Amino acid sequence: IFIKLCYNYINDRRCKIYIMKSWQGILFGILFVVVGVALLIYAVKTISSYNEKNETYQEIIGRVVDYDYDTEGLRAIIVEYQVNGNTYRKISNEYSDNPRTIGSEVSLKYNPDNPEDAIWTNDSTNVVLPVFGGLFTLVGALITIRAIIKVKNGSECM
Repeated sequence: IFIKLCYNYINDRRCKIYIMKSWQGILFGILFVVVGVALLIYAVKTISSYNEKNETYQEIIGRVVDYDYDTEGLRAIIVEYQVNGNTYRKISNEYSDNPRTIGSEVSLKYNPDNPEDAIWTNDSTNVVLPVFGGLFTLVGALITIRAIIKVKNGSECM
């Protein structure tokens, strides 16, 4: 494994290539595997919770009423929906430079026992978390295996 370390001291940019030793590659790989497995476990819990809610919550149509801005100027939609004459708001977790327009309709599902608790009917985190968890686990496993092979072959560096 090669790591390129660079610094820039007032336009005098210098880079150094650092070659990991085998034991460092093993530790680095194991760290990636641990993070990947943790992401996968979290993803399974999140997806199962979402699926359970998706089956029991009731669908409703809300309207985009405003935006929540992050520090970079990206916007998340704020959706209002009504249940039994009461108005509730939900802020999206997804920030974008091109969100849905104010006044557009959005599908939600709410908890009949607690209408303030709502989920999005299209939640992309159900795809993103397992993908990142799988990638981290795979990359970590490959790095670890490669480092172990280097150790067994008697090679000091990866």
